[in-house]
Amino acid sequence: MATDLTAADLALFNADQIAFHEQMRLMGYYGTPVNAVEASVSLTLAAQATAGDTMTIGNKMYTYVASGANEDGEINIGADKAATQTNTKAAINGTDGYNVAHTQVVCGTLAGDVYPITAKVAGTAAHSILCSETYTSGSNVFSHDHLQSGVDGTIGIHGVPMIDTTYLYFAVADNGVADKNWRRVSLGSAF
Repeated sequence: MATDLTAADLALFNADQIAFHEQMRLMGYYGTPVNAVEASVSLTLAAQATAGDTMTIGNKMYTYVASGANEDGEINIGADKAATQTNTKAAINGTDGYNVAHTQVVCGTLAGDVYPITAKVAGTAAHSILCSETYTSGSNVFSHDHLQSGVDGTIGIHGVPMIDTTYLYFAVADNGVADKNWRRVSLGSAF
């Protein structure tokens, strides 16, 4: 399988050698591609919110109100912690009837008192989405001040394979840093 040419390689090759390398490149590369992974952060809501508490995720700030929330960016404090948790998720996802769904993230399923907040677009670009909070209780907190652990997908052209010692990989469509188009087939054992 071909590998990318460096500037030093190109300086040593003649036109025919460069053309041959480009033909080999179309046949595939050696390496292990990866599909993109969404960045995320955890939001712990272990205590009841207080009116005036705020949280900001990327381009949107939310303010908790005692009751009667009816504007985008407002979250009703529920009768108990569980109701407030439900209202928080509904506000982020835009399912409460007045909040517009967050454009950058989605709120997942509550586990214990923790919500996963996940980027809508995969890759490391979402690491720039900042998170902050001003909850009265120190038990309500983001795990980090930004989304993290996103992975950029390996750039690939539809139909151009990659191979490593275990798998043959194909991109079922052009793959960019935010895509998940790589598929693999086991090379099996010698016959």
